[in-house]
Amino acid sequence: YIGIDCDFVYTTDLYVDGQNMNHAWNYIKLGDYYYVVDLTDAYVSRNSYSIVTGFFYQYDSLIEKYRKNVQSNYKTNDYMKSHKVDTLTYGIRCKNENIPYLTSKELYNLPE
Repeated sequence: YIGIDCDFVYTTDLYVDGQNMNHAWNYIKLGDYYYVVDLTDAYVSRNSYSIVTGFFYQYDSLIEKYRKNVQSNYKTNDYMKSHKVDTLTYGIRCKNENIPYLTSKELYNLPE
């Protein structure tokens, strides 16, 4: 809608102890990389008036069961080549490369 390349990524057929544990997040492109973004956590944290967790995640921080059960079209070699997911969070990438960015606290305080 606002011109940011974004994919809705989700798990399928993920059950733990008989409970559906499917989850969804986004891959968004910022600069040269895609980043794992979980806006659900951002919304819940913001509306609880506390910053519990950031909503940019390192790909490796997604728990194994989510990575293993992600919808198959997000695991193909073609997709992975065209959507280079950064192994760092956006904030760490910017900090390492001296690129201006908003901190998690600043992002949470943006108007809705």
